[in-house]
Amino acid sequence: MIKAELEYNPYLLETTIKFNGQAPRINSLVEKYEYEPLRNWINKIPSIFYDEMNGYDFELEFSGTERDYKELKTTFENGGICEGQVRIFHKNILDSRKEKNTKIEMLLKWLEDNENAHFDFAQFKRDNDDLLEGLYPFIIINGHGIDISAFENTEISVELIDAVEEVTHTALEDTPILINVAGNNYNQLASIVTTLSRRDDVKEKQLFFMVEKPLSRARIERILIDIGIEHPQIVSKIDDEIVLRYLELYPYSDYIHDVLVILRKEIDEVTGVLEEENREKSEANREVYDKLEKLDEVIDKLKRAEECFENDYNNEMPEQWGKSQEKLLNFVKDWKIKKTNIKRLSDAQRYASEFYADVSERFAKYIQEIDELYKHNIDELSFQFKEWYYEADYQDAFDPEIFDKEICIAEGIVSFEDDLMDIKSEQYVYAKEGLIEKLFKESGDDNKEMMLETTFYLQEWRDYVYGLVEPLAKKVMTEYFNGICNYKKQIVSAYIQHLSEEILKKNDERDIVSSQLSDDEKKLQDDNDWVKEFEDKLRNLERC
Repeated sequence: MIKAELEYNPYLLETTIKFNGQAPRINSLVEKYEYEPLRNWINKIPSIFYDEMNGYDFELEFSGTERDYKELKTTFENGGICEGQVRIFHKNILDSRKEKNTKIEMLLKWLEDNENAHFDFAQFKRDNDDLLEGLYPFIIINGHGIDISAFENTEISVELIDAVEEVTHTALEDTPILINVAGNNYNQLASIVTTLSRRDDVKEKQLFFMVEKPLSRARIERILIDIGIEHPQIVSKIDDEIVLRYLELYPYSDYIHDVLVILRKEIDEVTGVLEEENREKSEANREVYDKLEKLDEVIDKLKRAEECFENDYNNEMPEQWGKSQEKLLNFVKDWKIKKTNIKRLSDAQRYASEFYADVSERFAKYIQEIDELYKHNIDELSFQFKEWYYEADYQDAFDPEIFDKEICIAEGIVSFEDDLMDIKSEQYVYAKEGLIEKLFKESGDDNKEMMLETTFYLQEWRDYVYGLVEPLAKKVMTEYFNGICNYKKQIVSAYIQHLSEEILKKNDERDIVSSQLSDDEKKLQDDNDWVKEFEDKLRNLERC
């Protein structure tokens, strides 16, 4: 299977790309973009991947947010590349920007409520007040009188201004700007757009236009194109979908990334201080500290393995299954495709029996193919889960493979021969005269005998059988796919439960070892525990 993989984390600006399981070759075009936001080069992806994959017939597995997945699919669609050429799947799903914002608020609240001598939260907030304010500016020019209630009680801070000159000294990078075009500023539109476009911190993608009646939207669009706006973004309301999309891809993403950067910096500094204190204390109580260090390492690996299972969201139908179904349905659609109709009843009965036998045989093969693919997918999942578990380096021989993986499809193709014999066209026609009839025909005898003619059209048969087979084929796929989903649900739950229990056991063991420490050493261990919890919460923010 020819496959490309694209994994993108907008919160860490991390991009991982593989072509057929291999890292990009040296001097590949993707190298220059691996540490850039996907939004900056997403339009180049189709052509870059075309070159790397020697054409467009490949699968593309994407891991990342739902928004970025949609952007990727849209990019290929806008390039005229259909799903038959590049089949894009959403493998692993990251939290949305909205979910991340909520988690950031929860972490900041935790830091405020759980004070630590090594981390001055109040000072941290003062130092980063502009960023942690968490408000995203949205400028509306000529916006007085516009209903802005859509953004009340949100992170969006709407600023209404009368003239473009008011933002001369305002930093506008990635700030969405909406120009309300009305009768009072229609003549200044070209000047407003030109003033903004000349700025280094303003790009076309952040400009939006709302046209008030009775002005013509089409005329405004032509004017904007004439003054250099290649793709005018005209909206009908301030919270239009394309405005929300921009907010999500730009200021929301930038805010989350920047907050994660300063939080990571803080935790690294605190960790450095504690490591030095731990070194000093451990000299006096080496044996206990060695045990704690080993336990901490085990617990950390168990937690990382647990994260792998918790982040496994991919529940998409495997592509090969669809191909098997397509092959079956094409067989029905093309059965005896070179033959148009049947006139004789005996021939029709023979063809109907043959059609049923052929479809029954092919349907049985289809079930066999899906069953084999299902078992192969189960084996792949089992291997993947064991790999994740082995990453914990925890040799306890745990194996949750107790799930009954067999699926029995009892339903087959019900005989449709009699149904086909009822699908026919009947009409009365004049009987054809043979040579004998013509020789002995009496002069003046023009009364021709009428007879019933029956015609069986094979296309009608094919359409009828297709209608029977298609829902049955889909039902088979659904049953097997539900089998995979149930397998994943039960096995993943078993692993998570087991890992959670082992983490609890190791934490209890750690508490017992910690009880051997002095009061000062216990205080230091409390600080270590605080940092570990901070680290766990931050890692969840970064990676999930």
